[in-house]
This record gives sequence, structure tokens and C-alpha cells, in this order.
Amino acid sequence: MVCRSRTALPGNGTQLLARFMPRSPEPDALLPPGAEIVARENGGLTLRVPRAGTPDLTARLLSALPVIDLSVEDPPIDAVIDQIYQEGAV
Repeated sequence: MVCRSRTALPGNGTQLLARFMPRSPEPDALLPPGAEIVARENGGLTLRVPRAGTPDLTARLLSALPVIDLSVEDPPIDAVIDQIYQEGAV
């Protein structure tokens, strides 16, 4: 980094960011109550989030983490039916 024609800090921008910028927060710290991490694999996360909290959590994750790909899906119908029977709602 050059400041007033003098080298203030050695290195390029990427090296400076890595040295002085804080790391991204852990995804666990961003989850609201009721949300849970279902799976972690290949650097990705699968989350289960209450439907009402999905838009806010999506915005929070996109602004706080280096997200490359994001998909928001309803659970498979067979998983919903299994849960209904397990909870004895039928």
C-alpha cells in the first residue's frame, strides 16, 4: 500500500485484507431461534428454518458471508408426511 508516495504497508490488496479484515462470522452465530444446521458438506450448509424467518435469514446470510450459491426450497412432501405421522398429528 502506498501512502503519500511512501510504502505504508508491504503487500498487495488481497494480502492486506487477509491480514487486517476480520473473518466472516460463523453461520451458527447468524441463525435465529428455531433454525438449525441439518448438514455440512463440501463447504456448504443445509439449514432448516421456520418459514416466517426465511426472508430475514436469507438477507442476513447474503450480507454477512461469502455466498457463492443459494437455494431456498420447501422440504420434500414425503419428509413432511413422515413428520406429521411422527408427531402424531394424524
